[in-house]
Amino acid sequence: MSPGGRSHRTLHVPDHGQVEFARSLEGGRFVTLSVDEGVTLLEPDGTVVWQVAAPCHHEITVAPRPGDEPGGRLFAVALHHAYDFRGRRVRFDEVAYLEEATGRFTEDPAWPSWSTWEHREALERAVGGDPHPLSKPAAHASEASGRTEATYDYFHLNGIDFARSTAAEEEAGSGMTMVVCLRNVSLIAGVSVPGGGLEWSLGPALLDWPHAPSILAGPSGGHRLMVFDNGTHRGWSRVIEIDVDDRAILWEWRGPAGRPLWSRVRGFAERLAGGNVLVTESEEGRAYEIDVAGNVIWEFLNPEMRETETGAQRRRIYRMSGARVNPR
Repeated sequence: MSPGGRSHRTLHVPDHGQVEFARSLEGGRFVTLSVDEGVTLLEPDGTVVWQVAAPCHHEITVAPRPGDEPGGRLFAVALHHAYDFRGRRVRFDEVAYLEEATGRFTEDPAWPSWSTWEHREALERAVGGDPHPLSKPAAHASEASGRTEATYDYFHLNGIDFARSTAAEEEAGSGMTMVVCLRNVSLIAGVSVPGGGLEWSLGPALLDWPHAPSILAGPSGGHRLMVFDNGTHRGWSRVIEIDVDDRAILWEWRGPAGRPLWSRVRGFAERLAGGNVLVTESEEGRAYEIDVAGNVIWEFLNPEMRETETGAQRRRIYRMSGARVNPR
């Protein structure tokens, strides 16, 4: 749609109950994600190229494999798997890579999957402070099964992005950094690819249940992040730009005058090509484009409504992103 809210094109994904997120791709294709259902690749006219069943979570993005062109790209997708852990059934997350050409998970050794289950101890050290509540044995586990019937969510990976290495990382032998966001422990971490080790992390001292960071290039080649920091526990949201090296907040927006930004969960912020920021206030069904001074350029309200216990509310918008789409 245009910034004014006029719809230009609508695509439909068959056989899935919902589509949580879609990315527009160079060349005009779209890749879409349906939670717990799978991934669909669409041509610009909506024709299905392939559809893959997978335990998807919240994110899919293009992995920057050198030399890739439209038709031969890799898609990094967040999956979740359940394990018996300390008397409970608990979900842990995995980043895996789908081949655009085949719709199969890649066997390229330079792009191995990465799992929070396998790296949970390093991630817990990065969080610091009190141990995760699910690390304690379940006091009410069933004696018959050894676990409860509910499935719990440990880290909740809700964002993946990639950056070329800084000079320091190249010196250390790392060629690519994958940035992951783990909401339930208020952690954003840089992960080496293909090694899988943690290169840096930002934790609860700065963040409160953040969502989907995007990487910005710093002036000296370092990393900056644009983050929707939900503030689930403090009770108000903000969009922030963080300098990773200094662990400092460089810029912050808390909403337009007289209307504080608030999305208890979900939410997204993206720096657009011209320097403005596109903000999705997901739970309110609202999106803004703002300039660096925080002035609202335009505002979008989802016209679709849903009935709740407290009355009619706007339907959520998981993410709104600035798409570069080839004209039909």
